[in-house]
Amino acid sequence: MRHSQPEHPHPAQVDDCYAAPAWMGSNATSLGFDSARLAVYGGSAGGSLAIATSLKARDEGTPATAYTMAAYPMVDHRNVLPSTYEVTELGVWRWQTGAAGGRTGWISLARRGQSSARGW
Repeated sequence: MRHSQPEHPHPAQVDDCYAAPAWMGSNATSLGFDSARLAVYGGSAGGSLAIATSLKARDEGTPATAYTMAAYPMVDHRNVLPSTYEVTELGVWRWQTGAAGGRTGWISLARRGQSSARGW
């Protein structure tokens, strides 16, 4: 991804992710696959990007995504839902501190003049 750093605010990351299936969909014949079976996958922050990519594809009308798998997507910056506390022995995420870049990722997304209003 070209624009994963904080100096590239949302929606740069979604646009980068969308470029891949858009290109694949328009080149399906030469790539030798059925464009009606295009799938998008991502885990954690990538899960959120997979969801956003599929929604953008829907809104743009192309490419149609047949399947979206968002494995353990990071979709709630507040960390107050029960699922925040349910998985405690897996990975490096620490809900208390936002370790492993979680808090940094949300702040990066919020850098559109709204971060202080939302308590980030």
